[in-house]
Amino acid sequence: MLKNLFNNTYTYIRFVLRKERVFIIVWLILLWVITIGQAQMFGDLYPTQADRQIVAESMSNPVMVAMMGKAYGKDNYSLGALMSQQSLLFTIVAVAIMNILIVNRNLRGDEEAGRIELIRSKSTGRLFNVLATTIVCVGINILLSLLVGLSLTALNIESINFVGSMMFGIVLGISGIMFAAITACINQLLTNSKASLGFSFAILGISYFVRAIGDIGNENVAVLSPLGWIMRAQVYVENKIWPVILSIVISVVFILLAFLINSKRDLGIGLFHEKTGRDSGSVFLHGPLGLVVKILRVEYLAWIIAYIILGISFGAMLEEIRTQLESNGLMLQILACDSNSGELLYQFINVITSIFAMITTIPVITTIIKIREEEITNRIECLISKSITRRKLLSAFLICSIFISIVLQLIFAVSFWISGNQVIGDTPFELSDMLKAACAFIPAIWIIAGAAIAVIGLIPRITILVWAFLAYSFFVSYFGSMLNLDKWMMKLSPYVNVPNTFADGTDWIKLVVFILISAILTIVGYLGYGKRDLQA
Repeated sequence: MLKNLFNNTYTYIRFVLRKERVFIIVWLILLWVITIGQAQMFGDLYPTQADRQIVAESMSNPVMVAMMGKAYGKDNYSLGALMSQQSLLFTIVAVAIMNILIVNRNLRGDEEAGRIELIRSKSTGRLFNVLATTIVCVGINILLSLLVGLSLTALNIESINFVGSMMFGIVLGISGIMFAAITACINQLLTNSKASLGFSFAILGISYFVRAIGDIGNENVAVLSPLGWIMRAQVYVENKIWPVILSIVISVVFILLAFLINSKRDLGIGLFHEKTGRDSGSVFLHGPLGLVVKILRVEYLAWIIAYIILGISFGAMLEEIRTQLESNGLMLQILACDSNSGELLYQFINVITSIFAMITTIPVITTIIKIREEEITNRIECLISKSITRRKLLSAFLICSIFISIVLQLIFAVSFWISGNQVIGDTPFELSDMLKAACAFIPAIWIIAGAAIAVIGLIPRITILVWAFLAYSFFVSYFGSMLNLDKWMMKLSPYVNVPNTFADGTDWIKLVVFILISAILTIVGYLGYGKRDLQA
């Protein structure tokens, strides 16, 4: 009977809520504080219509469009439209990340750890875990929608009305449910929890960049992305309902697919089976470096392909971007550039390069903290019980992180230059200049890598702080000036301190200081990792 497929779902829901209660509460509070705090802050920063119209003009900047989406309601730029334009997309991404993590941990993660097999040995249905996890995610997102919508209304800020505020919350909630459904389906397709998590984040990243490319260029391309069509709701302006309905339909389809695939596959494997390995390892696996490369090779290949595609895509838009920048008088004043020179174009290229540098930091961090994952799963004991020291093993992960940081920056620089130089005929830029701009950010990336190693070596339980620092760096880099943050707060981000090589040349002293800071952090991490207990 169909009912038997879902036996004891309610009991498992309670188990998931108890297991994830701290994670859920922290995320809900964080998302609520950020959203409400931004609404109040924008009201203080832009109290008059004239102030808001200046911001509306700046939203024509392709960089801002790529980051935040296409502006709407610019003729009468209300506080609601401004707040939605500036914060909604990034909040949606944060909500999507929360849901991806919850689903992956409780589906493929629990299955890989053997907990699902243990529970299914009792009187449970075959689909209990998929249904329970889906219900938990739907409940969390509904609670988030109500919390945000009602709180924004309670602020009683002009133009941030009840309908718009509830739509703001609904957009957040349905976006979270949609990415939870997509992740649940991916969990049924792939066998490995790391691969499922990586693929889910890849879809989120691709959705963001497809939306960015479409918003700058073709509207039809933008609506191919989940993030692209949900932003067409135009919260606080039109409050269109069709993006929400489309997201609900997509969510239901993916959830049903997850149920269908889960009912057909065997426990412990995915629809796509991992291919059988060799009977014996190659010579390359005789050392820890070869092992780490083998573990990370698929993830690295995906990042390399993505950077080639994105570099070519953004480079191909340079001519159109320059045309939009040159027609924007406000941006010419802000950047103090002559519209007939290439200076404005170089400013944009430097901004895009810094964005990709921060994205490059993501695989660098994941590489380093993988050693912590190996500890938790007890796989690392098989290595250090041999003649491999802890520090030698840590060095393998460090070398791979350095390698991927350099490779991704170089690949972006070359692909962006090849594509961009084809469309910019009268203002060509040299490959050497592009390489210098990309490489100038590598020491900043290494500072974050050094911080990750220090945390792994001393207090590995707080690796979340490394991600928080990266998020902070991104926030102050692109919203610090807009929010009038103190200079010392902005200078805490290493990316803010990277010199603009197009305008100022290479500041070798500053880059050497960056490398020294990263080296000190790395040494601290090495000393701590050699002494602390495993799984501490």
